[in-house]
Amino acid sequence: MNIGRYRLFSEHLKSLVKDERSSFVIDKNVVITASAAIDELVTMLEQARNIHYIDQIIIDNLRSSVKSKVTKI
Repeated sequence: MNIGRYRLFSEHLKSLVKDERSSFVIDKNVVITASAAIDELVTMLEQARNIHYIDQIIIDNLRSSVKSKVTKI
């Protein structure tokens, strides 16, 4: 999954209504709401990816620690 594509799509949606007149408020609000939802999902995915990365580092460190202790015995 390419998170950057979702971010670009969100920005594209915002640009569609950027300079529209206020008579298009309903459509503009729908697009802005969709864009905000996409932004929130992307942020959640990025946070999950970071947590997974940190967890992997911890797991690797624990494995190394266990291997070194087993080698010493």
